Amino acid sequence: HAALANATMARALEIDDAHEQAMSHLTCSMAPIALAVAESLGGIPGKDFLTAVVLGNDLAIRIAVAPRADVSAGRAARRTQSHTYHVASLVGALVAGKVRGFDALALQNALGIAYSQCAGNLQGVAEGALTVRAQQGLSSMAGVVSADLAGAGITGALESLTGPCGYYAALHGGHYDPGALTDRLGDYYTVEEISIKPYPCCRHIHTAAAAAEQAIRDHAIRPEQVEKVTLRVLNREYFDVVCTPLDKDEHRAAILSDRGWVHAQMSMPFVVAAALCDGRVRLDRFA
Repeated sequence: HAALANATMARALEIDDAHEQAMSHLTCSMAPIALAVAESLGGIPGKDFLTAVVLGNDLAIRIAVAPRADVSAGRAARRTQSHTYHVASLVGALVAGKVRGFDALALQNALGIAYSQCAGNLQGVAEGALTVRAQQGLSSMAGVVSADLAGAGITGALESLTGPCGYYAALHGGHYDPGALTDRLGDYYTVEEISIKPYPCCRHIHTAAAAAEQAIRDHAIRPEQVEKVTLRVLNREYFDVVCTPLDKDEHRAAILSDRGWVHAQMSMPFVVAAALCDGRVRLDRFA
């Protein structure tokens, strides 16, 4: 329950860290999981705690970047699954097991049990539901439960990632790069690629937000001078998540609804408009 609550809250304002290529929020699951399990054990050395979080982030990024996903403007299908929630469950189990001192086989079982709980879709994003935050907590809780079950002797699939019915076969059509999982493993840590979000909104919007702020600074633009803004988006992934619906009135109605906070954080038009009105992207504007 601690992992559920804290991972949800870590994601709640959309200012947690992220890895762009993995399209994932990472530490907001790995740190709460490690904290919860460490506390249940009565505490662990700080080095062991940090090791679990760093390794968790590294593995989560590797698992999330391995699928060969097409994000081009010509892509036919919209992405419906979330890497963020998947890796929180899968790797969260490994982090929880690492903190508990599991050996390799116990960790493998924990991962297999986590795969049996692996879930996480983007429908909450489409509808502006608070499950965008809560799924972060739910998947983190699943990671802890998976380690608890493995510790109690429950066995899980041992080829949960690459088996014939494993994660990549079931959720990614078998299209993945094995090298992404193992290249320089233990030598180079992808955690160094994680960035801190400067704006409290979807990472897909940040380039446009920064451009709007720069235009205001460079040209002393005032809101009343702006007649129209044109944003050119060539990435289908970005477009699907932060530019729809296309209808202006429908988009406005969603942002003004009781689910407006989430819709606004997932809306490129809203964030750019807010930047032009305020001179910068402010957290309180989303409320």
